[in-house]
Amino acid sequence: MNKKLYTDVVTPQLLRILKTLMESHAFDNFRLVGGTALSLYRGHRVSVDIDLFTDALYGSIDFEAIDHFLRITYPYVDTSSYSIVGMGKHYYIGGDKNDCIKLDLCYTDDFIQDIQWIDGIRLATLEEIIAMKI
Repeated sequence: MNKKLYTDVVTPQLLRILKTLMESHAFDNFRLVGGTALSLYRGHRVSVDIDLFTDALYGSIDFEAIDHFLRITYPYVDTSSYSIVGMGKHYYIGGDKNDCIKLDLCYTDDFIQDIQWIDGIRLATLEEIIAMKI
């Protein structure tokens, strides 16, 4: 498999935010999934959001620490329409409300395959992403 990602399918802002999240210990249990991960693997379409999933035990993620990290890192953080954690939490983060990226943080069932580390980004495997899309 190609061990280089197609980073031209995301904006420089999305890539910067994604790499910042990957460097933060608050996100150690998360890996990139969904359309953006698939686009980075395949380069087939432009992608505009970040979906990070964890198979950590439900209720074990410290969303207060994540909120704190996001609020000290980004000038704009909006969770107003999504305040209850439930199966995860949803944000808009960035410079301001007109210059932001949608970020979804969700619990999921156990991953079967190991995290893929490529270009400083933790991703689910291509096979697991495809299975999640079906």
